[in-house]
Amino acid sequence: MITGAPGPSSAFALLMAMVWLLGEQGLSRATALRHSLGTPRQLARLLVGAILLGAMASAALTSLTPGLPVIVVAGGGFGLAMIAALTMLHRRRHPGLPALAGWIASLLALCFAALACIARTPEGWMLGGSGVALLSGVGLPAFAALAHRLDDSEVPAAARGLPSRALAASTIALAIAGCLSW
Repeated sequence: MITGAPGPSSAFALLMAMVWLLGEQGLSRATALRHSLGTPRQLARLLVGAILLGAMASAALTSLTPGLPVIVVAGGGFGLAMIAALTMLHRRRHPGLPALAGWIASLLALCFAALACIARTPEGWMLGGSGVALLSGVGLPAFAALAHRLDDSEVPAAARGLPSRALAASTIALAIAGCLSW
């Protein structure tokens, strides 16, 4: 649950910005990820499906055993989300599945860490999971398009690449944190 304190909402926004940055960098640098998923939209679709399933699992864990620590609940949701994502990738019969598992695990771990910042009740896990899925589904393709435009614009040579992308992601994260802390 988000309170008036900026801590949870800032951590949530920072982790979501890291998801966008890592997803965009993964698609541009990891050939296995690029060949299997191709576009940021395909990666976002994979993440949205996995996050929603994992959030449902976390909500079920919280409602069945209310005393579980948040890390255990988030870990259970992350585990189911990983199984779902790898199953979806396995159905595509891509030979580079072991190389993809690390990228997908890092993206989903950041998503569930962000979710653990704001969710404590079953309703919170479901609502927060929907929010994380929405931010992943909309934010990742939008951030990839913004990062592509940063390459084409008149950015100084020293700031091209990762510095300009990190600045853009942190700016978006600050905007999200401001909206979440109302």
